[in-house]
Amino acid sequence: RDFLPQLHFGVFNRLRFVADTVRGISNSLAMNLVYDTRDNFFDPGRGVYVQPIVELAGGPFLGNNDFLRLKADGRVYQRVGVFVLAIRCAIGRVVPYGRSNTVPYYEEFSLGGSNSLRGYAERSLGPDTAVGGRYGPVVVNGNLELRSPYLFNWVGLVVFFDCGQVAGQNDLHLRGIEAGAGIGIRVRTPVGPIRFDWGKRLTSAPVGDRGRFYIGILHAF
Repeated sequence: RDFLPQLHFGVFNRLRFVADTVRGISNSLAMNLVYDTRDNFFDPGRGVYVQPIVELAGGPFLGNNDFLRLKADGRVYQRVGVFVLAIRCAIGRVVPYGRSNTVPYYEEFSLGGSNSLRGYAERSLGPDTAVGGRYGPVVVNGNLELRSPYLFNWVGLVVFFDCGQVAGQNDLHLRGIEAGAGIGIRVRTPVGPIRFDWGKRLTSAPVGDRGRFYIGILHAF
């Protein structure tokens, strides 16, 4: 439902089934509020985007997992001369209740990779888990980009800084915020920019680390 041209409210149901797990079914109801004043959905140059989400799983909605998930995503876009300064901050917390003492890994948060923290592999931050990736019940993620105008109206440059961390089940304190930085190219298309990024770890980089390359559609945020 639209309350204002910039303010939207939504309610949705999410049903997830994960095979080969003991607690494979999550059924939830979520509510989100979106405040969006961006001047362009695909390639914003100014404006604000804010989205808090509250999600309740299990309880009256049954399934195998009872948890409450809280998330918030905030973004600011501002022109600085011919450049665009883009900033994002995202936080999340998931809490078990009722029948559940813990939240299954696939309902927790992950961090690392092309859309969250460049210079790191996908789902590589946070505590060790027994599956292919790292997950936790608390996440913090911050991103900053300085975007150039499009040269010849089709290619632009970006410098970026990313940071964040995921906390574990047994220790909810965020210890040792990780950070990465790098440069990228944006190629303008009719459906938004295609991005080519190179990111390098700034925190505890392993010996011989040469950074990572990423390819994606649209800006990271």
